[in-house]
Amino acid sequence: MDPDFFITNCHKWLHTPRGSAVLYVPSRNQRLIHPAIINSDYADHSDPSDKTDTFQKEFAWPGTADFSNFMSMEFRRSLGGEEAIMKYNHDLAVKGGEVAAKILETDVMENAENTLTVAMVNVRLPLKKPNVSDVEVVQVFIDKLLYEHNCMAPVYKHNDIWYTRLSAQVYNDVTDFEYVAKAILSVCKELES
Repeated sequence: MDPDFFITNCHKWLHTPRGSAVLYVPSRNQRLIHPAIINSDYADHSDPSDKTDTFQKEFAWPGTADFSNFMSMEFRRSLGGEEAIMKYNHDLAVKGGEVAAKILETDVMENAENTLTVAMVNVRLPLKKPNVSDVEVVQVFIDKLLYEHNCMAPVYKHNDIWYTRLSAQVYNDVTDFEYVAKAILSVCKELES
């Protein structure tokens, strides 16, 4: 792809602990980027003729040492590796979405090729006419799910239909989808009463 810069978190896409990320900067652009915290190896890259390689030195200091990233790699291997994890997450998202849709008496957002559900699934909510604004609907779900039901699932409106996005992870099983679906159903009923 040859991007000029590429950065992504790893906790969502690689299931690592928060705080781990990937930063890719091709050699041609390394003089343009510096860390937010300048360490003692900082050098001025404003002169394009300066060929000293300080980019790696500047980004070498990681702050507090956190070895949980390395432990998570071993944990991922113990689960069977990336393919096994992705298969588990996909299968759970499909099954969990079906279970949630059954509890909510709705359906899963999916296309004809069945390619929308990977490790997350979008389930339609049985929410027709909530008694508050759309902004308030989102806040009510956050408050009720977090503080009354001890779970969380984001809700959003698409084409005037409310959905929730449920994520499958290796530490979840189908009972987690059942639990959150029942909590969501309870909030939906409250919003329409």
